[in-house]
Amino acid sequence: MFYVNMRLGGVSIDLPPNFEEHANKLLDYLEKRFKDYEAFLEKNPVFIERTKDVGILKREDAIALGVTGPVLRASGVNFDVRRDYALLCV
Repeated sequence: MFYVNMRLGGVSIDLPPNFEEHANKLLDYLEKRFKDYEAFLEKNPVFIERTKDVGILKREDAIALGVTGPVLRASGVNFDVRRDYALLCV
C-alpha cells in the first residue's frame, strides 16, 4: 500500500473480500524462498554493481536536490509541503 492510496474520507478503493487469504498465501510462498532470493542477490554481479554506493541521502543533499515528500522527511528534514506551505504564504 502506498501513501497516495489514502484519501480524505477513506481509501480510494477498498480491498477485495478475499484479500487476506491471497496475501497470506503469497507470504507463505515468499517466506519459503527468502534464503534463495538472498543468496541470488548477494552473488549477482548485476545487482551488486547497480546497488553499489547506494545509501542514505544526507539532509543537505536532499535540500540541495529539491527532494520532497517521504524521501525528504526520511533524510531528517521535518517539512511537509501540504502542511507547511500555508505557513509559508502567511
